[in-house]
Amino acid sequence: GTLSSGQDITEHKQAESELKKIEWLLKPRKAKPEVKIPDYGDLTLINHERTILDSVGKEVLNGIVSDYLSMLETSAAVYEKNGDYAVGIFSSEWCQFMDCSSRALCESKNNKKALESGSWLCHESCWADASIRSIKTNEAVDIECNGGLHIYAIPIKANNEVIGAINFGYGNPPTDEDKLKEIAAKYKVPLDKLKDLAQSYETRPAFIIDIAKEKLETSARLIGNIVERKLTEKAFRESEEKYRLLHENAGLGIGYLNPEGIVLSFNTIAANDMNGVPEDFTGKSIFDLYPKDAASFYYERLQKAVNSDQIEVYEDFVQLPGQGKWFLSTYTKIVDSQNTILGIQIISQDITKIKQSEIELIEAKEKAEESERQLKLIADNFVNGMIYQVAMLDEDRRQFNYISQNVNKLYGCTVEEAKEDANLIYGKLHPDDIGGLIEKEKEALKNMSVFETESRVFTPDGNIRWAYYISQPRIINGIVCWDGVEVDITERKKMELELLKAKEKAEESEEKFSTIFNMSSSMICVADINTATFKFLNPAFKKVLGYEEKELLSKPFLDFIHPDDVRSTIDVIEKQLKAGIPQIYFENRYKRKDGNYCYLTWNSFPLPEKGITYAIAHDITEQKKIEKELIKAKEKAEESDRLKSAFLSNMSHEIRTPMNGILGFSTLLKEPKL
Repeated sequence: GTLSSGQDITEHKQAESELKKIEWLLKPRKAKPEVKIPDYGDLTLINHERTILDSVGKEVLNGIVSDYLSMLETSAAVYEKNGDYAVGIFSSEWCQFMDCSSRALCESKNNKKALESGSWLCHESCWADASIRSIKTNEAVDIECNGGLHIYAIPIKANNEVIGAINFGYGNPPTDEDKLKEIAAKYKVPLDKLKDLAQSYETRPAFIIDIAKEKLETSARLIGNIVERKLTEKAFRESEEKYRLLHENAGLGIGYLNPEGIVLSFNTIAANDMNGVPEDFTGKSIFDLYPKDAASFYYERLQKAVNSDQIEVYEDFVQLPGQGKWFLSTYTKIVDSQNTILGIQIISQDITKIKQSEIELIEAKEKAEESERQLKLIADNFVNGMIYQVAMLDEDRRQFNYISQNVNKLYGCTVEEAKEDANLIYGKLHPDDIGGLIEKEKEALKNMSVFETESRVFTPDGNIRWAYYISQPRIINGIVCWDGVEVDITERKKMELELLKAKEKAEESEEKFSTIFNMSSSMICVADINTATFKFLNPAFKKVLGYEEKELLSKPFLDFIHPDDVRSTIDVIEKQLKAGIPQIYFENRYKRKDGNYCYLTWNSFPLPEKGITYAIAHDITEQKKIEKELIKAKEKAEESDRLKSAFLSNMSHEIRTPMNGILGFSTLLKEPKL
């Protein structure tokens, strides 16, 4: 017969299967996974944040990531806080294939646009689903990715601030048929390809993944520490550079000496004051730099600063090589956190000019007093207006501190009466204009800016005149005071009304104006201020200068001005434009087409906001000739007068001499005994 026996080896087969999954652990492997740049390119090249990338460096980052990725052979990434890639590595065939396939789903060839498209599924899992959550929550994040694995992400911190995230993929690719079909459809790849890649992946046991997570945390700390150190180094360098710039550009002489009087450093100004450069003085004693008595004097000051907790201030006249200067100097003891004396800081300001200015200030004071007397004289003779200073005691009360004599003519009261009762002035303002005046005053007061307005005012005889006010507020002893001028502009207003009427007529008679423009004997033009060229000219230009219009329009008008007059013409125009003067007067010489020069006098009306000026010129060449002839005639007359005086003087002497003789004989003849 046959004897047989059976044994249940299910568990044995299961164990054997599990052992086969980790059999790869016993095989020799590469120390670190090879870093390959994908076909679509290196994403770190579009990293604009660069805090982690520049602080740690690409090679070091690859080394840190490869250290834990070699255990998993999946994928890993390091992100800046804004999502820029500092590292991106795909080491397994599964991860490489899935990443490239999802990149192909993006319509754009531009990597930046592809990352923003939302179609790069592996990037979306890695950044949007895992890493950005880790950054925002400051915690570890563990998710299932679009490609069927898991992603573990943790934040990277430096100086207690999250600066990015680091992650890796882990786990086995799915082998479930339905799951693989789902992924194949999502990534638009062949199902058979996914099956082959899933079968080829070598399983990692759970303890390997746990070790990799621990290494990931160590890597995050390492990256954070490196960034922290680099940022500290950068801040130190920037601080050092700021200190150096401050030391050199403070506008003062700065020197550091140790307590024994040895120069530790001089900045450029301090060295220049000593007729040298900083390197000339470093390491030298003050006894090498000054005569013995002076060196001993400064050494005592150093010792006083060493033994004092106060800043010592001195004002000295110092005889330097070649010249003497006045300096205001401070001596300050510099100590460290342990109160150890590091040295003495001496800051010196050259006050020679200030000293020299003291005399000038006295002279200026005398001139100012004289100017004040002249101002009073001008104010008292200001025919069509007055000068004043009025204080705002409160919102409703005003008091004139000063008001010129013409207040009597304008308002019918004396200076003393106006100072006593400001309402004698303010009460004469037209009621319809007071509201606008108050609003403008408030606006000027808010910005402490110039107050400028026009208003109607009742005259002492009950009529209405127009007044122009301009004043500037300032604070005197805590009270707002307005320094101002009032000008009677009644005549100007009448002229403005006439001009307005004339303007209306001119607008209605544009053709007539054109006729006047063309027929005027005055030279009328419009010129471009910026390019110094004529824009429009009337025919009088051709009549006076001889050029065709196109000749004058084709060149800058400076080309026609006499070379000796170009600079003075530019200076007058620029000066008066800057001053905002509405009408500019000047003379210059213009070259005619025949080569001769004629004298022109100009009235220019600039419009700087439009970049143009209107100008009228008159030929005064004949007038200039007459002036010269008059000067010559005057000189001849003066010479003739001088010769006449000399002649009369000589003749008087010649006549007086014989007459004296005749008179003498006449006297003798009167003697009876002769």
